[in-house]
Amino acid sequence: MTNAQVKEYVDSKLADFIANKVLPKRDTISGKELVKIINEKSDSINSFYRIKIYNMTEPKLRDLINLIRKEGICNTGEIIANSDGYSISNDKDEVIGYLQNWRERLSSQTNAIDGMNRRLDKLESKPKSKFTTIDTNKDKKDLFDSL
Repeated sequence: MTNAQVKEYVDSKLADFIANKVLPKRDTISGKELVKIINEKSDSINSFYRIKIYNMTEPKLRDLINLIRKEGICNTGEIIANSDGYSISNDKDEVIGYLQNWRERLSSQTNAIDGMNRRLDKLESKPKSKFTTIDTNKDKKDLFDSL
């Protein structure tokens, strides 16, 4: 198996674990809690699915939630999310409302991207540096006032 095939296999098994073992047992669970459960149960997940989990993170979890949604891996409904965390819904109207809200957020983000793209020609390309230069001639009061 190639590395990509191994990653795809592991992702599919983790997605199944999240969608069909963890989420159906809870009303709502935060991403942070879900990551903690996966990392705490990694030994049992490893032996059950015969995979090796190194370290689950919230960005990786978001990727897996998107995989679950895209592939329809959840057997008990659709995964939706709000500020409290992830949950599963079987209510068509709730899912439609969630999708509408998602479309609105995407539209808002697209508008922000378009606005920034329109202003790109006004920006200068500068060498990238980890450090910002500070004019040492300014006194401390002026420096903090400018922040």
